[in-house]
Amino acid sequence: RTKKAGAEVQLKEEEILGLCHVSREILQSQPMLLELEAPVRICGDIHGQYYDLLRLFDIVDAGDCRGSNCDRGFPPAYNYLFLGDYVDRGKNSLETICLLLAYKILYPENFFLLRGNHEAASINRVYGFYDECKRRYSVKLWKTFTDCFNCLPVAATIDGKIFCCHGGLSPDLQNIDSINKLLRPTDVPGRGLLCDLLWSDPDKDTELWGSNDRGVSCTFGEQAVTSFLQQQDFDLICRAHQVVEDGYEFFAKRQLVTIFSAPNYCGEFDNAAAMLSVNEQLMCHFHVIQPIKKKIRYTYSARALEIDNIVRQNVHNSDPENDRDQNDGRLQKQTPRNVNQMLQEQKHLQKEKKQEEEQNRKHEEQKNNKQKKHHHEKPDFHHKQTKGHKDLQKEEKKHVKKDQQKQEMKEHIQEQENMNKGKHLKERKQKQEIFTDQKIHQEQMPQTFLKHSTEERKSSSPHIRMEEEKEDENKTPCVIS
Repeated sequence: RTKKAGAEVQLKEEEILGLCHVSREILQSQPMLLELEAPVRICGDIHGQYYDLLRLFDIVDAGDCRGSNCDRGFPPAYNYLFLGDYVDRGKNSLETICLLLAYKILYPENFFLLRGNHEAASINRVYGFYDECKRRYSVKLWKTFTDCFNCLPVAATIDGKIFCCHGGLSPDLQNIDSINKLLRPTDVPGRGLLCDLLWSDPDKDTELWGSNDRGVSCTFGEQAVTSFLQQQDFDLICRAHQVVEDGYEFFAKRQLVTIFSAPNYCGEFDNAAAMLSVNEQLMCHFHVIQPIKKKIRYTYSARALEIDNIVRQNVHNSDPENDRDQNDGRLQKQTPRNVNQMLQEQKHLQKEKKQEEEQNRKHEEQKNNKQKKHHHEKPDFHHKQTKGHKDLQKEEKKHVKKDQQKQEMKEHIQEQENMNKGKHLKERKQKQEIFTDQKIHQEQMPQTFLKHSTEERKSSSPHIRMEEEKEDENKTPCVIS
């Protein structure tokens, strides 16, 4: 009460609980099927998009003098009927539902809220509202909202000619008065009239009734719509519950219209939002809000200060006499253009600063990468040199082992020859000659072998030393550098 109109207010949990309790009593005092009179504005799903809700309230009908004051399209300048789904998915479900309940308390006969399928504990427990209540306040607050949602009405009529609900028709809706027989407070069941009013969808491929891909409720076709309108003497069915590209979409030869009032839904759909305005003669007109491409900063106070400072600078630097219109003597409105130019210059400077910082960062990264690469090259080269030295040692061991094996063969031959010395005397001479030949051969084998081994080692030793010298030559500059 101490704040000015339009100021941001931080609500305490006790104050929000009070909103729920008071609005719950008002909702229960009104029927389950609301009977309203035109003129009225009809809005579809909001889904926690609080600032888009404010855009809806800011709309003024063309030629309507009621919007000339500071309230513009805000209640009670116009009557409002919302078709449900106020919470979940969006970032500001608490702000959205608190504002709507506050308007319901202030203007109970001009502001009306129907129940959507997300005004049920089983749904908003999963799709965000429970987590938002728990994170920002408490689980107790979520339970209190659930009790309030269980008392919301589920359908409305406008001058007995327009039928409104969140979802759609039901095969159990044989008589419009059966809606008033639904008891409150109540949760949303998995089937039946209440479930269908909140969950059913129109389907072009269905003639009468069909199964729903959502896994709950049903679908209805053009024949079901026509039959319902004729039996109940309605001209139009107005419902929400589905995202449509243009904010509104007709079905069954314009006998049913779907309204969706959350532009750029969840930040993923490039859809527009719409609001249906019905005048006293039941003439309908759609107000369409286009999605905003750029993200909005919702800190309006900071934005206002920024613009205010720029405007003040322009006012002090400008000459009022030169800015006057020659025709009527009034000041020309050049401030918005100057503000935009200043903002663009500031953005350009910030962009250049970011680019310069990015270049410096890349330069430092390249410098660090070079240092890291040089640091890692030393152990790699040392490892290669060590590995080559070990291979050479293995080759030398193999040559030594071959020499030992040949020496053992020579000794074995000599032992066999000595064992044959005591055999037949008649063959002594022949054996002596054979022994002599073998002895000569024995003496030549080690010489030949040793010569070959020596030459092999001589030929291999310089090669080994050369490799070691080359590796030392290559290693030294790398270590120094």
